[in-house]
Amino acid sequence: MPVNNNDDPNFERRLIIAFALSVLLFLVVLPYLSKRSTPPAAPAHAPATASTPAAPNAAAPVAPPTASPSTAPSTAPFTASSTTGPSTPATPAAQSKPEPTIVAAAEQQIAITTPVYHLILSNRGAAAREWILTQYKDDNGKPLNVVAPDFAAKFGYPLEFWVADTALRQQLDQALYRVDQTTTPDGAQTVTFTWSQGGIYATKKISFGPGYVTQIHSSVVRDGKPVPAALAWQGAFGDRAVPGDFSTEEFLQQTNSSVSTTAVKKVVNDAEHEGQYNFAGVEDQFFAAVFLPQGDAPLDITTFKNSYEPRLTDASGNVITNKPVDTVGLAVSNGATNQTRLFVGPKKIDLLKSIDPALRGLVDFGWFSFVAEPLFLWMNWTYVHWIHNYGWVILFLTFVLTMASFPLKMKAQKSQSKMMALQPKVNALNAKAKKYPMRDPRRQEAQAEVMKLYSEYGVNPLGGCLPMLITLPLIYAFWRVLEYAIELRHAPWIGYIHDLSAKDPYFILPALVVLTQFFTMQLMPTTPGQDPRQAKMMKWMMPIVMGWFFFYLPAGVNLYYLGYNVISVGQQWVANRTYNDAAVAAIAATDAAKGKKGKTIEGKVVTGKQR
Repeated sequence: MPVNNNDDPNFERRLIIAFALSVLLFLVVLPYLSKRSTPPAAPAHAPATASTPAAPNAAAPVAPPTASPSTAPSTAPFTASSTTGPSTPATPAAQSKPEPTIVAAAEQQIAITTPVYHLILSNRGAAAREWILTQYKDDNGKPLNVVAPDFAAKFGYPLEFWVADTALRQQLDQALYRVDQTTTPDGAQTVTFTWSQGGIYATKKISFGPGYVTQIHSSVVRDGKPVPAALAWQGAFGDRAVPGDFSTEEFLQQTNSSVSTTAVKKVVNDAEHEGQYNFAGVEDQFFAAVFLPQGDAPLDITTFKNSYEPRLTDASGNVITNKPVDTVGLAVSNGATNQTRLFVGPKKIDLLKSIDPALRGLVDFGWFSFVAEPLFLWMNWTYVHWIHNYGWVILFLTFVLTMASFPLKMKAQKSQSKMMALQPKVNALNAKAKKYPMRDPRRQEAQAEVMKLYSEYGVNPLGGCLPMLITLPLIYAFWRVLEYAIELRHAPWIGYIHDLSAKDPYFILPALVVLTQFFTMQLMPTTPGQDPRQAKMMKWMMPIVMGWFFFYLPAGVNLYYLGYNVISVGQQWVANRTYNDAAVAAIAATDAAKGKKGKTIEGKVVTGKQR
């Protein structure tokens, strides 16, 4: 017969003892085991692929979670598909107990070298002190550093955290983070920054591959709760050779398929934007820093506009100027845990397309991009396969384009020559119309006679303009290509022209543009009906205005327009010799066929009725 435990007099006592032991096990033993299960900070527990051990000055009693050899960083973080999985740093958001203190003993710098970058990262603030594009040089011949040290020391370094709480932001940016650095066999490098103190836990994992894209995962937790913490690039980005370069800085963002930019003068400091942005960043004329968040979460953007005095020097170290300038920056966050790619590099069309087709919009050739892009491809093909000097390539393309438009110019000249030959008759009718008030029907009749006269002699009043309007998109498109193509940056021509993207240092090309424009204006026929004094003034003023306009434009643009002017002078001379006399003869022949007697005065046909 089974024993009934309820009949045992010691059963309740044993039950109480068992319950007490269970409570003791839960309160004492389990927390002790939890501490024992946390991996220690010894380098022996680092991933097997680590080429650089943990910093010896990282005085942290407890290390952050580290990846096992099976999850060591690889090239995967540089693809959009790697936004999830074990590569994301663990955060203690779900834990209620306080985090152990993790603080480095001293400040240290970490050097990262890739095929296209050389970076100096600091564990103070887990930020970038230098970001050098090794394949590009500044105007002094040194590798281009897109971080302005004097600006960053005052306003903040790239990749620092940006939070709404000022005290917390200063704490995060001045903290000494523990550093763990690993390198995979294929060369991908990962630096993980971890800091924890006073209930705040912050981590930032930055992975570098062989190209211009960096993968960043970051998070901040306070008292077990996630804190929205954006990643910032405060400003003064790019190539800053002269104060005028800062005027090319812009804030950019992309929604759907449209890239919109905001000039630095229109940026509002500390303005917040939230929405479904595909990417956001800052750019100058030839380079860009763009955050490309991963996932579908809305993007929080804060824009910055700061003024400072850059200390710009020439190759000899002489200070060019320290005039105050405005610069644009931003901070980007896509949730409690940031997962983003960061592109920092040149605005080369092929490169941008390979990273994200939408980045193609960073190179803006203006309204006529559909014309400019084929010209750009043609220019590059000619440089690579035939003429290995962009200066001569510009002149070659200018010659081909100007000669291709010559038939249109001849057609316009033919129509304008007829208008000039017919102008005495038109002037007579206009003089007749002026006798009547504006609302007098006879004035309208006189104007109708002018149009009848044009029709009678086969002249189209717009014939001199329409053919030339067709060529304007071509001229404007090639102009934009020469101004914004990074391929012309530091591209030499001949002699003292060492950079076709910069202004002529001696202003010889702009002076030649003015001179050739003067000859062009002298050969241009006077517009029918134009006041002679106005025509004379325009022939002198137009070259001066053009000179003022071209004075500070890039040497490549000046070279293009100089070549265009030289060819146009020859074309205009041929057109004048071909059509001016022919137009006079055509008007005389028409009058003769209609039985009208006329005579030529100063190369123009005048009927006997006109005085």
